[in-house]
Amino acid sequence: MTNNPKSGIYIVTLINDQPISVNANDPRIADKAIKVTKKNCKIGKAKDLASRMNSYYKVFVERNVNFRPVVEMLEIDEAEKVILASLDQYRIRGKTGRKKTSGYRTLNQVND
Repeated sequence: MTNNPKSGIYIVTLINDQPISVNANDPRIADKAIKVTKKNCKIGKAKDLASRMNSYYKVFVERNVNFRPVVEMLEIDEAEKVILASLDQYRIRGKTGRKKTSGYRTLNQVND
């Protein structure tokens, strides 16, 4: 039986009140990375949604993670650009300068 990973766009929210490093699983850099709580969310793309979900579980512990695939598709890059552009006002920059999507209201706006 062939296992074909499903690719697509996802949203991750957390339920933790206390900040957790986005690199909590790597003690060498955990203290240097941004920290997130239930007030933050992440919209991203993955070539393998199940694998990406498991990565979030390893970093934040499964009980803290709400991982929701939004759409399964092969051409995920263009869809991600459109979504992130519409959420630009809610995005914050990490120490590396990359933008992160932040704000629990963002998830509600996406669902409306």
